[in-house]
Amino acid sequence: MREVIIAILLLHSVAIALASGTDPFQNYYGNTWEITRPEETLWIYVNPDKTFSLIFKGKTFPGEVWRIDGGMVCLFMPQPDAKPDPHPHCFRGLEGRKVGESWKTIIEGGDKTWDCTLYKGRSVPPSGAPVQSPQGGS
Repeated sequence: MREVIIAILLLHSVAIALASGTDPFQNYYGNTWEITRPEETLWIYVNPDKTFSLIFKGKTFPGEVWRIDGGMVCLFMPQPDAKPDPHPHCFRGLEGRKVGESWKTIIEGGDKTWDCTLYKGRSVPPSGAPVQSPQGGS
């Protein structure tokens, strides 16, 4: 009987842990994620439906989907001919970030580190650069 009670408690603990799996993007929804690389800055709007938009060089590009795998978050961009993105951008160290926080994130492979900031609202880009859709681009 004791073993049954222990097994039930263990299963209950596992179920609670799985149900409370933290979403690394919880604080990103409705806000602006800025990434500064050596060559440029870009902004990302992350959505709870696992989609995102990328604002780069004054244009907005729809992302395909984001996925979480083993503590790494990967952003997949749409590809021609409906092929999967062969080179998604994958990041570590995104979880638990708060609005107003700045940090360095490690890119997949560990050979690049980019600066990040999480801004309140969809006020992008924070620098005020004009945003245009790629279809109506200039």
